[in-house]
Amino acid sequence: MGPILQEYRHDVFALYEAFRLDMTALDASGAMKEHARHCESLRAGFAATGAGETDDDGNPVMPPSPAAKLKARLAQSIGAASKRALRRYVCDALIVAKKQDLDVTPSIAQHVCHKIVGRGVKREFLNDTFGTKGRTAADKSTLTEAELREYVQALQAKLDALKAEMKEIRVEARMA
Repeated sequence: MGPILQEYRHDVFALYEAFRLDMTALDASGAMKEHARHCESLRAGFAATGAGETDDDGNPVMPPSPAAKLKARLAQSIGAASKRALRRYVCDALIVAKKQDLDVTPSIAQHVCHKIVGRGVKREFLNDTFGTKGRTAADKSTLTEAELREYVQALQAKLDALKAEMKEIRVEARMA
């Protein structure tokens, strides 16, 4: 397991551990019972007056439970950790490609990150890592569209394997 997956594993296990602690504290606090009472009073008020926000089936919309909020926060945090790992993998691969004389500019690196991960990377990092002193916008990369497409396809295949390993880590953390 490489450093990217080790860091991802550490992050995901830490997130699940914090989630379990938060759920234990939530159970002890009685907030779930209070939420249930609040929802019951909303349902009773809706039944009596018919007033209030409804879903597509005409049922009253209830506020999310504290447990649902914790689950959503966990999912959000795991998603962020996943995106960080993918961006790091792509950037590391681009750094290796640049060292192997592939003409990777900050713009190309940004394009590849957007294409593969769906998100960009800080421009400052890209300029520091892939920028060339004295190179202007007029000095376009020698990388052709076909070469870039081929590189992205090869990188995508490696990322698919990484995503599968990341999924295994998430399942393992959930079951721990």
